[in-house]
Amino acid sequence: PGFGRTFRDHSDFRQYGGLIKLTHPIGQRLDLQSTSHVYWQDAELPGGLQDSQYEADRFQSDRLRSEDSRGGWRVGEALKLNADLAEGQALQTIAYYNHTVRSTQLRNQEGDLQRQPRTYDALGVEPRYALRLNHRRGIFQDLGVGLRGAYELADIQNFFVRPDGELS
Repeated sequence: PGFGRTFRDHSDFRQYGGLIKLTHPIGQRLDLQSTSHVYWQDAELPGGLQDSQYEADRFQSDRLRSEDSRGGWRVGEALKLNADLAEGQALQTIAYYNHTVRSTQLRNQEGDLQRQPRTYDALGVEPRYALRLNHRRGIFQDLGVGLRGAYELADIQNFFVRPDGELS
């Protein structure tokens, strides 16, 4: 977890995230690996100052824009089928899915609240060959060659809420 504020007023933020990795052997040279993750963030946006206000006190924030913020969350899953071909060689197939929701809202000088909700989805598959190169000192490097196919969708919206509640 992370939380705190910057040197300016109206700059609080909170974020949390985590992941879980699991491995299940299917056979002597075959295993299935899973990585699940989640992330959440909420942050205020300081600012909204005219140049003269900033020059007078750069630590302040315009309180008329106290609802300016950004935030969102993401969840995802990756599954890897790993087949050991020989010592230091593996053939892997990775499939993944991520779902992300983000939102930003800003109040402009006319009093309209601009909202920008966004949703992203990504789905992909990646077959690859991996070669482990061992060095004399006990360290190693993994060299991987593969392809990635991905399909991504985005739903990006932008609208204004007038002070009287009317949408535009």
